[in-house]
Amino acid sequence: MLWPRHPNDDKDRRACLARRIHELWLSRAVESGRAYPHIPLRAVADGGFTPVVSTPSGRAWADGWWADALERVD
Repeated sequence: MLWPRHPNDDKDRRACLARRIHELWLSRAVESGRAYPHIPLRAVADGGFTPVVSTPSGRAWADGWWADALERVD
């Protein structure tokens, strides 16, 4: 776990808390065996997804994918 550089710095404390919450959520997700969605990745050098989401149908696909994905997580 990463600790704040300056314990009195509110921004660092909030960042530390956010990392801890994400760590707990991710650990629970992995241990649960639940089928969480995988976020598709493609390096920009390999084309990325810009060409897909630059069209209306591609944008609709991406929006639908994210809507479905976010419904599957707690």
